[in-house]
Amino acid sequence: MIWNELLERAFSPRRPALAPALEAVRGLHEAEVAWRALVERGILPRSWLDDPRRRFPRLPTVSARDRADRLRRAPYLPSAACPDEVGACASIAADAGGIEQAERLGRSLMQAMASWGWPRPDVVMWVPSDAERYENQLHDTKPEVWEPDASVWTVFPDDDTLAAIGATIARLRAHVAESDRRGRAVCALLGPWVWAHETWLQQVRNDAKVPPRAGDGPSGERFAALVDPFELGLGILELGYCVLPSSDAILVMGYPPGPQPAATRAC
Repeated sequence: MIWNELLERAFSPRRPALAPALEAVRGLHEAEVAWRALVERGILPRSWLDDPRRRFPRLPTVSARDRADRLRRAPYLPSAACPDEVGACASIAADAGGIEQAERLGRSLMQAMASWGWPRPDVVMWVPSDAERYENQLHDTKPEVWEPDASVWTVFPDDDTLAAIGATIARLRAHVAESDRRGRAVCALLGPWVWAHETWLQQVRNDAKVPPRAGDGPSGERFAALVDPFELGLGILELGYCVLPSSDAILVMGYPPGPQPAATRAC
């Protein structure tokens, strides 16, 4: 994977159907109506009308000012089968294939981490995220959630892991201008995943085994025989999406908001 290209792709989904998706919901005011319009136009698969494994926060009566604060409670939020804003419906539908691929990678990542005792949530909840808000979302303290980048320390619980990640972030930032706040934030996001993936590949080249450790973990297994969860995480980021703090039952994934369609409002 070429890191410079990944820096560009992070939080930038391709959204090949953005134009027809915006046109399909133009002038609509209710999210459920917009969602069905996107299905009727063939932009969304019909199976998306009520897929129990794909959820979106349902906060239609919350003011815009309070919305961001309420979204911090994900995954512990009321949810529905479609977003509760027309613009979000269009943003999701614009890259339905990418969303489905990111969900598959997310579930595969959790299956890979199950070897280390992590949960395997099957339901995905999608919430807005971007380079600016990701850091706060990632480390926002709340009960009964796990942070995705903690997987790095689960697999590589070494004393020098933090310093090595810092060096990787600095290496990535060498390709980004000091004034590029977004780019430097993305480097901080990528650092743990890039370092862990490169370290995993080195373990494979060395034909190394997972060392004995306390607690859960596939001790004695060769890294080459296991699935690299960090490659899967980087695959999600390359699609323009991310994994956020989640519960044992619900995997929270983030998508960047897209442009608003003409003449719409939140319902």
